[in-house]
Amino acid sequence: MNSFDKRQKLIWLFLLSLCFCYSLQASAQSPLASRVLVVYDPTSPDSLDVANHYLASRGIPRSNLCSISPPQKATLLSWSVFLTTTKNPIQKCLTAVGPDQILYIVLSYLRPFDVTAQNGKMYALDQYLADIWDQNDSTDPFPAPDQNHAYFGGAEPQGNFYRAFVSLANYRAQPGALRIYSVWR
Repeated sequence: MNSFDKRQKLIWLFLLSLCFCYSLQASAQSPLASRVLVVYDPTSPDSLDVANHYLASRGIPRSNLCSISPPQKATLLSWSVFLTTTKNPIQKCLTAVGPDQILYIVLSYLRPFDVTAQNGKMYALDQYLADIWDQNDSTDPFPAPDQNHAYFGGAEPQGNFYRAFVSLANYRAQPGALRIYSVWR
């Protein structure tokens, strides 16, 4: 066997080793996978497909799958419909998994996007899910809350002041932290 053949075999062996190591890393579960709640609509095949794909690709436990049935065609929910079809069912899922264990709520191919709040104004549904336990605001501030919630990262760019970043996991681990979530679509 000449040196060219040996070198070629070593290169192939090296490449196979890299592929093997990469596949192990790719299949490893993220440490945050158990901290994600995936919300889907069982009456929507697309929602179920996306939810199952997300669970499989991210290594999220099936126990973190939450089924809700919002109105199919609605893009805007009344307050009472929001409570019965979205907020209350997601609260039940959070309670079953452990509300302090979850950091992220992922909405799998879901509508609606907006809620007509108790004050008659329209708000993004996601903001109500982020504070689903009403710990930061129990009213509907318009046009914005009087004060920022505790996780808000204030900045003063003109004075070149930026508060140090704290991950949501580290924030929630602090005593007295609000039970808020990061909501994704």
